[in-house]
Amino acid sequence: MEQNPNKPKILCVKISSNQRFFILGKEDGFEVYSCTPKFSLLFRRKFQKTGISIIDILESSNIFALVGDNKDQNFPTNKVFLWDDLNQKSIMEIAFPMPIRALKITTKFVFALTKKKCFIVEIEKRSIFKSFPITSPSDIIPSNSFDFSLMKRNSLHIAIPHQLRAKIFYTNITKPLVESIIQLNTPSYQVIKFNNKLTFLAVVSPSGKQLLLYDLLTGVLHQKFRIANNVSKIHSMSFTQDDKIIAILFENGIIRVCSIQLNETTNRLVKIENQMKNVYKKNLINIEDDIQGTCEFNEWNDLLVIYLNGACYRFTFDTIEKKITDTVTFNFLDSKEVKESKLNFNNKIVDENEMKTGIVSDKQKENINEKTNENIENELNDLGELVKEQTLEDDEEK
Repeated sequence: MEQNPNKPKILCVKISSNQRFFILGKEDGFEVYSCTPKFSLLFRRKFQKTGISIIDILESSNIFALVGDNKDQNFPTNKVFLWDDLNQKSIMEIAFPMPIRALKITTKFVFALTKKKCFIVEIEKRSIFKSFPITSPSDIIPSNSFDFSLMKRNSLHIAIPHQLRAKIFYTNITKPLVESIIQLNTPSYQVIKFNNKLTFLAVVSPSGKQLLLYDLLTGVLHQKFRIANNVSKIHSMSFTQDDKIIAILFENGIIRVCSIQLNETTNRLVKIENQMKNVYKKNLINIEDDIQGTCEFNEWNDLLVIYLNGACYRFTFDTIEKKITDTVTFNFLDSKEVKESKLNFNNKIVDENEMKTGIVSDKQKENINEKTNENIENELNDLGELVKEQTLEDDEEK
């Protein structure tokens, strides 16, 4: 299904870090959907002066990180707004020296990737915690050029493109003295992804034909697999909780789900049956050649797949038998209007324990209605009364 040209265009899609929600950035605002127990529209926010080109949600809280689309000078692509949706106000604004290409928010930090630097902003102190010079591969989707892994013990790992080509910088930012450089066996890459146990980093080659696994302890290439016979663009990939299965989303809307065999004698990925491929050929037969999307395994090893053309899938996997046991489909372009907008999420941004208590119950979801908020822009513009704006200067740009 193609987007209606008379409706606001969808600019981006993001699955939350706990895989319970997905968010759409649109030409007139953003929308939030539930992924469990069923796909459903929770609420939408409409803006008169700006669209949302990049968005992220802080786990199951009401806090959103937003980047405008340059339609209005007050909402340029080099600014991040932290939006408290429960209280309907902006709580922080950060200006960067260059347009933002990718964005991530955690309970303590905001990560912003520009063309030349990765900035880490400490939310509580409203200041730069650290910044790293980078070189962004030109042939990838920016959101795939870096990855994060937040462990339960509150150690936050980050992998970003190094300032020198063919290298990836990897560090635990909670232990800044522990830094590593991974020397790639390819001149560049398309996508990088940590496995859940943080033992290796998966890297897709520039051609999209190979998947390379680098040992995070030594930084050396551990194994190499062929994932495609022809040159391909990869949009996203994700591991199951036990790291034994990987899903790889290709540009043509086909997702390949493979079982990883890690040993010294086998350098190949074993594809799990043909169920996934057949499902996608059947349901998305008329999609464009290059439709953008994203995929994530949740904690129950359900595979979520969201496309910008409205198609959503949740595949339930039996990781032992290595087969699909259930499939749920949904199209957000057909989702009904909701009447109320207020979502009872927790509204604090520093206390991590309280943050994780803000999940909306099924009963609350049924009572959520639509609300068009015409004064959001005025509140964002009046940031002088809310928080002191901090502009991050880049010495290289002076």
